Amino acid sequence: LGNQLYVLSGKMDLGEWDDWDDYSFRKIYRHSNYDEWDDWDDDWGDDDWDDEEFDDDFDEDEDAVDFRTLGGYDIQTFEADGFRYELTEDGTGAILVSYYGTEEDVVFPDEVNDLPVVAIATAMCVDNSVLKSIQIPGSVLIIGANAFAKCQKLQSVQIEEGLITLDKCCFGGCPELVEVSLPDSLEVVDDFAFANCPKLEEITFGSSLQSIGKQAFLLCASLSRVTIPGGDAV
Repeated sequence: LGNQLYVLSGKMDLGEWDDWDDYSFRKIYRHSNYDEWDDWDDDWGDDDWDDEEFDDDFDEDEDAVDFRTLGGYDIQTFEADGFRYELTEDGTGAILVSYYGTEEDVVFPDEVNDLPVVAIATAMCVDNSVLKSIQIPGSVLIIGANAFAKCQKLQSVQIEEGLITLDKCCFGGCPELVEVSLPDSLEVVDDFAFANCPKLEEITFGSSLQSIGKQAFLLCASLSRVTIPGGDAV
């Protein structure tokens, strides 16, 4: 995960962002201690996917740092158009932390208050029962762990050029997900990113792809085609 942070900083080309260090790392991955994932092995079958156990694996670590008060900072939060945001440490960007709107088809903003929206936080829309389609702008460089996990009605995901990392289980457990459009800029697909999306039939990765984590497509019963860089299909 540390390496992902440095990839993120390198792509931003905003100079001061290299000073994020562990502080901002925790802002995006504020409860991303997933040692339990190592126990989710290949022996899993459809009957083993239990919502209660899934929830337990994503309980917030009681030892996690509270980034809102880390170092004595009072991190500014604000809301606009159904979204809740937090400022990055240096105040030059915004992180999407929740959506409380009622629209089914949502275009995520690329800026707010004249600041670029640079990340989607961990568990931003987990368990959402409203969203059917989402479009994520190229200003977003990382989608945090579990960000859209278990969105019961989510069918379509469109992500514009600019995204670098899909973190653990970011779209896991979406039973209606059929269409996913990924940008060529995507480099890292982490563990269980699309696990238990039974209606997902195909997916295509662009030329920048560097790694796909373990069991990224676990329990994707309908998945019949995966295209990797170079145009090869498997």
